[in-house]
Amino acid sequence: MDVALWQLWCCCRKKDKKMVKPNEYGWKSQQYEIAPVGDPYWALVSEIRNAGGKLQLHPAIGEGLGKLTGCFGNWPGPTYHKFHPALDFASDELQADLLALKSITPYEIMARSTEARQMRILPGPKVGPEMALDMFETATAVMAANNGRCTLIKPLGPADWLEPLRDKFIESKVDLTNYAYGNMDEFTISPGSIVPENHPLSFRGMIDEQFITPLVEHCGLKRENVKIPNPYNIADYEQWLAERGVDACYGGIGWGGHFAFIDPSTGLVWELYEEGNLITVVVRPLGFDEMSQMGIMEVSLDAVSNMQTALHSGGGNWYEALTSAYSIGLKQVLMAKRISVWMDGFVLDDQTWQRWIAKAAAFLPKFTALLPCTATLACEQVDFNFASQVAQQATSALH
Repeated sequence: MDVALWQLWCCCRKKDKKMVKPNEYGWKSQQYEIAPVGDPYWALVSEIRNAGGKLQLHPAIGEGLGKLTGCFGNWPGPTYHKFHPALDFASDELQADLLALKSITPYEIMARSTEARQMRILPGPKVGPEMALDMFETATAVMAANNGRCTLIKPLGPADWLEPLRDKFIESKVDLTNYAYGNMDEFTISPGSIVPENHPLSFRGMIDEQFITPLVEHCGLKRENVKIPNPYNIADYEQWLAERGVDACYGGIGWGGHFAFIDPSTGLVWELYEEGNLITVVVRPLGFDEMSQMGIMEVSLDAVSNMQTALHSGGGNWYEALTSAYSIGLKQVLMAKRISVWMDGFVLDDQTWQRWIAKAAAFLPKFTALLPCTATLACEQVDFNFASQVAQQATSALH
């Protein structure tokens, strides 16, 4: 099918589209038994009791408890892997499927393309210009079919779509009066406080300067039709998307498998079971039904995401990497009639951190909260766009 026609068909269908519930991987839970009264686990036990016996790791759950549990490994006793929860919680079936991803070649990527899950390999090393063109064609097609109305969710990264899309809108004199743009996420500098716009890692600072302000001036974009999550607009942002609907959701795939800033730890839950004097805390991943109902929230970022930020945007400075953010949830992602995934993770020469996780996002056949990017299985129309270096096999070799 012609790409432009396919975009139009995906995004201009009726709004009451149904989410497709995917099959799910099982998991291995972790259990910790608690007995001594003086054990530091009791602080966590108290919090879980207050939460009705179940506590998710991702919210801002109090500074004291945050320091106690932290993100993978600050647990004061038996620990699990700090780097990624799949190392502890993945079922045997998921482990086998993850290992098999290494063998997928560019030829196999294209051979696996279907009408519902389309694959493209682009020249690279960056995909921003192609992403901008796709956004432009989608927006103009949807607006032409819906009296100028269009609503897209977009990430900042890959960030090099901002200027090409802005210029295309301005050169084509597109009327953006009823065009709406919801950004996926924004970093926080402390719990409940997003980074200031002049911070070097502020998404909204960069977006406003390079995209929003010029389009307000030249194309009639309304500032009230641009939303970026923060502690004060969560209910408004969620209602706004629910009322408008989402024509398409664009995104990238994080090193640890995040989509938006929905990291694997977002989908971990701590459950408390009491029998006499023995207390057992069970840590397990959430199922799809629970995970897919998560809305906009403050999230703690996993170690892999922190390393990705340091590598991409901090000159390797992991010491000052920002470790939390406000993010849309899977509930907002899965409102979209079409999900479009763009992957151009790049380090140097032909090296990239994204080869393996890109294949996981595109080809794992079941959902797991350990890799939130697998939630795209629930959308009827998804396209995966690989830069050429990302499409190569994820083989191991010294360089």
